[in-house]
Amino acid sequence: MKTRNKPIEYNSSQIQNIDSIMYGYYCCYYIIERYKGKQPIDILLDFNQKPTLFNEVFIRDFALDIV
Repeated sequence: MKTRNKPIEYNSSQIQNIDSIMYGYYCCYYIIERYKGKQPIDILLDFNQKPTLFNEVFIRDFALDIV
């Protein structure tokens, strides 16, 4: 992967439940927030850094707002 000599950033925390069906909405949230200019770390900090009901409700509410 070409990174133009920038470090590759990644998240090693699991923020959604393993059996969550909301994966696509997490992706959409990330893409939309990045488009708005939000930094990756700030997007991750919108969530608890472990799978929680809070994260699922947060992303569900986001999904309901965009449809």
